[in-house]
Amino acid sequence: MTVMTKGFMPRFFSDTGDDRIIYEEEQEVAEMYFIVKGFIGVGFNYWGGKLTENSFVIAQKQKGRQVLCDHYVVNKRRSNFLYMALQETHCYAIRKKFMHLMVFPGFPDIYSIMQS
Repeated sequence: MTVMTKGFMPRFFSDTGDDRIIYEEEQEVAEMYFIVKGFIGVGFNYWGGKLTENSFVIAQKQKGRQVLCDHYVVNKRRSNFLYMALQETHCYAIRKKFMHLMVFPGFPDIYSIMQS
């Protein structure tokens, strides 16, 4: 088993309640996600306070297989947007700490490419 396969962890986001929030704006991003199945929305909280049903706007909807939040993990940044599951979403996560301690030191060229 390679280092990369050891780092994948299953994740599930519901489409209701607090379980639908993947990341809020300005939240520390601890994991990047490889979405296998689901439908997510990317937007922002226009009141800037506590997230409520009437305080956010979904600006883009994305469906299907994709990588989510890789930019934030690679560059150690906070989330710029609100990420929310609009349908049940199944994915695998890789933690930021794992990437920076276990993966990137062994693959500096990949790290450099991902940063740019």
